[in-house]
Amino acid sequence: MSSTPSLCPLSGDNSFGPAVTACARPFDFTLLFEESILSILPSAILLVLTPIRLLSPSQKPCTVRGNALRTAKLVCSTEVAIARAVYSRRPIAIFDDVFGVLDSETQRHVFDHVFGPRGLLKSQNTTVILATHAIHLLPFAEDIIALDDGKVAAQGTFANLSKEHGFLQQAGLEIHAVHDEEKSGAEKEATQPRPLTGAAESSLFQAVKDSPRRLGDRPVYIYYYKTIGPLNTAIFVSLLLLWVVMLKFPEIWLTWWGNSNERRSGQENGKYLGAFAVFQIAALAALGLCCGYVLSCLRCLTSANTRCTMYLLLVIVVASGQTLHSTLLRTVINAPMSFLASTDAGTIINRFSQDVQLIDAELPLSFLNVACNVLVCLAQAVMILPASYWLAITYPFLFGFLYLVQKYYLRTSRQLRFLDLEAKSPVYSQFLETLSGLATIRAFSWQDNLIKQNEARLDYSQKPFFLLYSVQRWLSLALDLVAAALAVIVAAVAFTTKGTVSTGFAGVALFNIMTLSSVMKTAVNVWTILETSIGAVARVKVFEEGKPRSTMLMSHQYHLILGLRMGASKFKVSPHRTPAPRVLSKVSFVIKPRNKIAICGRSGGGKSSLLLALFRILDLDEGCILIDGEDVSTLPRETIRERLNAIPQDPIFLHGTVRVNCDPRGASSDEQIVETLQKAQLWNTVESKGGLDAEMTQDFLSHGQKQLFCLARAILHPSKIVVMDEATSSVDMDTDKIMQQLIRTEFKDSTIIAIAHRLDTILDFDSVVVVDRGVVIERDTPR
Repeated sequence: MSSTPSLCPLSGDNSFGPAVTACARPFDFTLLFEESILSILPSAILLVLTPIRLLSPSQKPCTVRGNALRTAKLVCSTEVAIARAVYSRRPIAIFDDVFGVLDSETQRHVFDHVFGPRGLLKSQNTTVILATHAIHLLPFAEDIIALDDGKVAAQGTFANLSKEHGFLQQAGLEIHAVHDEEKSGAEKEATQPRPLTGAAESSLFQAVKDSPRRLGDRPVYIYYYKTIGPLNTAIFVSLLLLWVVMLKFPEIWLTWWGNSNERRSGQENGKYLGAFAVFQIAALAALGLCCGYVLSCLRCLTSANTRCTMYLLLVIVVASGQTLHSTLLRTVINAPMSFLASTDAGTIINRFSQDVQLIDAELPLSFLNVACNVLVCLAQAVMILPASYWLAITYPFLFGFLYLVQKYYLRTSRQLRFLDLEAKSPVYSQFLETLSGLATIRAFSWQDNLIKQNEARLDYSQKPFFLLYSVQRWLSLALDLVAAALAVIVAAVAFTTKGTVSTGFAGVALFNIMTLSSVMKTAVNVWTILETSIGAVARVKVFEEGKPRSTMLMSHQYHLILGLRMGASKFKVSPHRTPAPRVLSKVSFVIKPRNKIAICGRSGGGKSSLLLALFRILDLDEGCILIDGEDVSTLPRETIRERLNAIPQDPIFLHGTVRVNCDPRGASSDEQIVETLQKAQLWNTVESKGGLDAEMTQDFLSHGQKQLFCLARAILHPSKIVVMDEATSSVDMDTDKIMQQLIRTEFKDSTIIAIAHRLDTILDFDSVVVVDRGVVIERDTPR
């Protein structure tokens, strides 16, 4: 379809030149619109469709996949994709089925203001290529190309095709000439949009905040202890104490051995050597138990800090990691729509990437390192005392200084580590956004800008990391000065008390002082890492105990017998902010068993919110939804969703085979799956690509076949209630006929609730409920 007299040829070696694309599943990138867009597109798309309150015109963020945009009821993301294509002002604009998700009124409004003879694209002299199933728009096209099985079935103007081909008759269009008067009636300018007043709260698009940064409190450690288990903790501590004793006591034993050689030269070497061997064997035994017996003995011989690693990894990490990851996953899966819509995808990925990494790797090793280094520090402090008990006087001052160092260092280092984690979220978010919108980015030639944004975000994410290392250099200097001062004191005391202190114990003391500085630095550093890592456990704890709840307000309970019962006078949804805008009000209706009910209305009218409440994706504050006399709010979400059958607008597929995608629960036999696919006229396609064991890739099926596949999946799991959310809105006429026939035959004994924009698909329904701006304005039979 072209809005200009000139046509863009579609054969030969022609190049489209600079073109821009808008698709039915648009990509909403986090960007800032220029303020002038609000003066170009308000009446066409953005502002007249829904009474909204916008942010500052130059500060309109959109989150990953357009969640914030969609659930905040600003506009449908498809309309944003159209607006973006218009705003790009390219000579050629390609639109892929952008009308499928729009209701008839919105569709007509957008077409008149954007695609019509007086639309924005016409005024910009833009050539439009529109792929669509909205055949009622064909009279406005200057050139029509009909495709069938990958071939051109017909081509020409509407007038020529009406006379020469049967394509239009097959499509169900009445053959008639389009008079100028009829066009002008459809081309009337819409009323001017109402002016915007006010601005929405800046928190509209903000993601859910992280838990407070001051983590590492006693309840968090207790929570982590419970995930490990008391038995594992007791075994680990016992083995750790045994390892420390076996590590340090041989130094004293060597001193005794040296003193014995001075008195009895070589006479007791056998006794001391045998005892020394016993100590080493005992150390190796403790080491073997800590390290998972034989699996890592060689590794543990090389590093004191990994002596208990394998026991930790084989037992404790598995126990705690599985518990915490299951808790996190279960909480996210059961989180309400408000949380998922308002939380940036990068933040959620941070939970499952960095937080889980901290829990599985850094936290156990940090806990191990803290325990090892603290015990070694205490052992070294004790072993320094035999050189001179006068050194005990310096210990209170030493520990006081260390307390001040760790107090200021930990406070700074902890915050820098949190900043380091938080600064990486924008990098993850942009990566996801770029990956999901790669085609759009290339169509709009955004590569250079995105590279610059990525470099800026990456550079910003490294600043806390650099500052953290700077602080660690300060810590190293402070602790080196402490160790140097202590060494001077020990040497001075040994010199002034010579003859009263054993040279062996003096050597042991000086040897331990030499390593004390590095052990103290390591202890403080790993303590900081431990507090940062335990923050991941704290976030899981907060996530589990206080996950956000969506807010919905409903009242006016109703009574129904043997069917689906739905009623409401107030329906309040808060997917993004508090207080939330009212989505539904004065909604109350009854659905009898085995009835087919269609819910119609303009985009953003509250139809999808009603279905989300039925599935308990959005919860209720007041009122109820009853199914066979049971209040859905009193039932587990899993039970509700098992009793309902859903056919979504956007097909969802799992990574796996055709069998797994068709029957995720594994409740059907291969014969049943094949029979169902045959009913949906998909088996020949599936069989030609490998059968039930073929992997479901992105291009395994066409869009229409994917919708048929979802319908087949619903047929395999029969339910008394079937919910369809515009399941046939973006399919061709033939696919629509197949789906309608299957729905009539396979779900004839089920209650059907369908959101529909195409009225011809609901002519045989029992009732139609029209919802506009949250109010049921009409209910009657479709005829």
